Amino acid sequence: MSKIKSFKEIAKLIKSHQATVIGSSFYPFNSYYLHLLKWAAKKSKPLIVIVQTDKVVSLRRGLVVPSENQNQRAKRIASLSFVDYIIISSRVAHNPFCIKLLKPKFIIFQRNNKIYQRATLEDLKRNHPDVQAKIAPFGRNFHQEISNIRPFHLGTKNKIILYLILLAKKSNASFGKISAVLTKENKILTGVANSDKEEHAEIILLKKFKPKKNLSDCTLFTLIPPCLVCAKAIVGRNLRGVYYLFKYGDGMGIKYLKFKGVKIKQYRIQSTASKKGRIF
Repeated sequence: MSKIKSFKEIAKLIKSHQATVIGSSFYPFNSYYLHLLKWAAKKSKPLIVIVQTDKVVSLRRGLVVPSENQNQRAKRIASLSFVDYIIISSRVAHNPFCIKLLKPKFIIFQRNNKIYQRATLEDLKRNHPDVQAKIAPFGRNFHQEISNIRPFHLGTKNKIILYLILLAKKSNASFGKISAVLTKENKILTGVANSDKEEHAEIILLKKFKPKKNLSDCTLFTLIPPCLVCAKAIVGRNLRGVYYLFKYGDGMGIKYLKFKGVKIKQYRIQSTASKKGRIF
């Protein structure tokens, strides 16, 4: 019987507050991911692994098409005897939808910037007190190179979007190559990408302006929706609105911005490019 199933299929097979859930790209699969999964399997059973879709991997790795697709990555994980179930999804493990269906005992987090991770853990504890967060006690391994990668093309002619994508591709961050562009009356004021210092692109961009600088007539474009920390920084600078290109994350930043009255919307690309070789 295949270990690769849907959220609803697995929800029918497991009991509440017993499973351990972990999500990642698992690309390229190396000793770090093997160590991480073995460690996670010791927390509780069953171990449910969420393998990110090709689209998400591309977003997180500098807008490239992964050489090992989502089905291949899922089958590799399924071959491990200590893994019980696999889900292929664009959702993160701590997404409210995942928690509602799987009702896990533990959610495993990989090490990240302490400021952003603290906000995520506090939100998880506040909204899902029955779920325990566990942070892996070892750092990520970025030393194994990704080979046979190729860029994808969106086919848009929008200068703001093209600049946003170019910045993300040029990011020197080891993981999560993300960008942000600030505009006024459809003209680009400035744009940034994140870096290995682990600050998110939105924070880096806003720091370029003095605190007293009025940004209320400006619009922010981001590759993915702002996280909760970035959303609070956006509200603090009274930005006019936010557009994001691709859906990703737990949705808490979107929820906070809407609560504070900041307009946020996904930018829909009218692509003229051929669908061949594209995953978006």
